Amino acid sequence: GTPRGKVIDWKTPADYGGFGGDEFAKVSPQKLCPVALTAGGLRLFESDVILSYVADKYAPLLENDCRGPTVEARALSALLVRVHDMYISGTNCSQPQ
Repeated sequence: GTPRGKVIDWKTPADYGGFGGDEFAKVSPQKLCPVALTAGGLRLFESDVILSYVADKYAPLLENDCRGPTVEARALSALLVRVHDMYISGTNCSQPQ
């Protein structure tokens, strides 16, 4: 098995030469975050897709399911991710850079 803490190898765009770098473009052709690369070579984009993958893939390792226990809780979680992606970190963000 995989030891706890070693399941996911977290990296940032800086590990690939930064957002504008050629190496990061190989990982994320859109040059955007988040992006996830699996050990099997699957490349995933978009927060909700990545979170769903991680929740499904690693559920057996968790003591408690990381998703909400009710339909309402899961809907609120999905809403939180969507608001983050669209209005906090996305192109619709109105905060100065």
